[in-house]
Amino acid sequence: MARNAARRVRSPMIRLLPFLLLGATAVRAQPLPVVPPSSEVAAPFAIPTLRGDTVRLADFAGKVVVVNLWATWCGPCLNELPDLGRLHRDFEAEGLAVVGVAHAMSDTTLFDDYAERLDVDFPLLFSTDRLPPTYGPRIVWPTTLLIDRAGHVRLFVQGATTYDALEPLVRSLLAEAPPSPVVGGQ
Repeated sequence: MARNAARRVRSPMIRLLPFLLLGATAVRAQPLPVVPPSSEVAAPFAIPTLRGDTVRLADFAGKVVVVNLWATWCGPCLNELPDLGRLHRDFEAEGLAVVGVAHAMSDTTLFDDYAERLDVDFPLLFSTDRLPPTYGPRIVWPTTLLIDRAGHVRLFVQGATTYDALEPLVRSLLAEAPPSPVVGGQ
């Protein structure tokens, strides 16, 4: 009798396993194509670095910005940091900025070590708690947002991404005309 009870308990779990695995793979799906600009502008933020400087989204006005939400305890996050560093180096001169914003529970003593070891030369900020809610739910790590020169969020990727996935999207946004300045306060 105990044997049948154990079989009944295991059976529903085994039936759910394919759906659980499917859900786990869906999080790692490749990014979507760049979407047309919307009227919604990315919410401003002001987040300190560990050295006491403050980095604001406004500091990157007129640039294409990659905002990466990561954590020191997240393996996929650490795996994608070198790709983001390469993306930054390859396109910074053309108007790309990359910013990493670490999870509130990240070990900040590891930032410098990771930056050196993973060849990260873009700002690493602390913490995601200081980002407005419009930067999405913080339940999947890493999460990457791509913001165009006009400040519109054009891509939102939950889960790890790669240089190869982001590079054509970044090129496309860099090729778009910069926004026209507002003349006469209009």
